[in-house]
Amino acid sequence: MCFHRRLVLGCNHFVWLGILQPCEVEKAFQRGGLDLSCDVMWSHGYGTIRISEKCLRCTTIMTNDKSRFWELKGRIKALKEKLDSIKGALDVKEGEWLNPETDPGTNSDRMTEDGTAASCSSPEETAVPRDTSFQDGSVENSESMEDMEDLEMIYVDRKLRPFKLPVYILERMAKEVDERERRR
Repeated sequence: MCFHRRLVLGCNHFVWLGILQPCEVEKAFQRGGLDLSCDVMWSHGYGTIRISEKCLRCTTIMTNDKSRFWELKGRIKALKEKLDSIKGALDVKEGEWLNPETDPGTNSDRMTEDGTAASCSSPEETAVPRDTSFQDGSVENSESMEDMEDLEMIYVDRKLRPFKLPVYILERMAKEVDERERRR
């Protein structure tokens, strides 16, 4: 194994340089005693040179990536500008829709409180229909508080009761389990 100089580039690729110290196999090859030279290359920290430049391959990849990045950044910026212009146009249309005085259309498409079409043009009489499902105080399609209490209870198997909890927590848990068993 021959010790060679090594050039380490900024991208951590390396290039082998000349031989610093040939091994016995390499010396015998140079004298003509062997047909094959030493193919094992080794480097030492003292024979290693580090530079900040990148290799040619990494430099081309980096420039291509930078150009693609700037191209994508430009596309994203153009899309953001287009979205902002669309948002601005929608805001103007929404503002016109909310203000009935500036709407040049007819009032036949507006609804009254009972859900019928309005025939008058005053904004007081033309309104959006309200949601009346919860006006009487009833709760539909939701859980009652009794159902929620069962979910909030702590279910403890008495065999697996933890021993390191404080006594008052264990007593509370035992009471909850006893109450639950009495209800059943």
